[in-house]
Amino acid sequence: MLTSQSYANQTKIFKCDTCRVFRLWLVLVICVCSLIDAVNAYAVNENSGNNSRLSRQAQVLQRAKDMNAALVDRDASTVNMAPATNKRTGRTIYQLNTPVRQLRPPFPDGLNGGRLVTLPPSEHYKQSNNNNQSGNSFILPPRDIKVWIPAEYDKHPDMKFPVLYCHDGQNAVQDSSSWTGYSWRLAGALTRLAERQLLQTNEICAPPLVVLMPCAEDNLAFVPRRHLEYGDISQTFAQSHADFVGLTLKPLIDSKFRTMPEKEHTAVIGSSLGGQASLHLLLRHPDLFGKAACMSPAFQPSILTSVATLPASVLLDKTIYIDNGGDVDDVK
Repeated sequence: MLTSQSYANQTKIFKCDTCRVFRLWLVLVICVCSLIDAVNAYAVNENSGNNSRLSRQAQVLQRAKDMNAALVDRDASTVNMAPATNKRTGRTIYQLNTPVRQLRPPFPDGLNGGRLVTLPPSEHYKQSNNNNQSGNSFILPPRDIKVWIPAEYDKHPDMKFPVLYCHDGQNAVQDSSSWTGYSWRLAGALTRLAERQLLQTNEICAPPLVVLMPCAEDNLAFVPRRHLEYGDISQTFAQSHADFVGLTLKPLIDSKFRTMPEKEHTAVIGSSLGGQASLHLLLRHPDLFGKAACMSPAFQPSILTSVATLPASVLLDKTIYIDNGGDVDDVK
């Protein structure tokens, strides 16, 4: 029979246990809510159709156009004809001094003297001789892949060129093909670097060939395919994408163009999830790719685990560039 004292003690213990359970549930609910908020924020940032993002991009585009117009006007005013004297004839000749374009954004839109070559799916789709999923339309839907060829490629027919593989390729060169309305203007940036011989590519410091790999823009069961192809490296979609680029696309590029096929001359670039896909490609095929540029990368736990557990020898001969942050309104 319980005394009043023992009953009071058991009641106290029961209340303490109930309190502990309640606190545990509260912590769990807070964690779940935080996770949901993080997922929602991530989805908003990655969703190209988000109105606020598009509004922000429209402002950036307008500011870039204004800056570009100012630079064009200033550069045009510096073009002049410089007199020089021919020592043999004594006659005065004139040479056109073309101004060197500014090495800063906004870079010019378009092909910048180069050209685009389109590789239809018939050339690279259903090429399953390497046991990859390039022939599986559910895993990797077929799409055109374009290659930007710099002007120097046609001017020097005996010269070989390094190759840069670019994720989200539709956003890289031309504003008209970018889902944001404003591309990276990669061709403009590369040609300006080449003008100053700042590219360590070949004997004339020419721009590399750029393979523009477009991401998928449709959804699979309400999940953007881009998030799958460029997503967690432990899942099939991301692994199949990396194998397609390394085992199907790269051999095709090396066979069709005058490339420097060695890994030291083969690089990959991408932003956000494309940055993760770029690092994944380098880690999954270290014998094929030697350099990766990850711009504001959206790294997920699995790729960080992969880097932490890889043998050090895999990364010793690699060049990895990681860039986070940038200009925000008036803060530079």
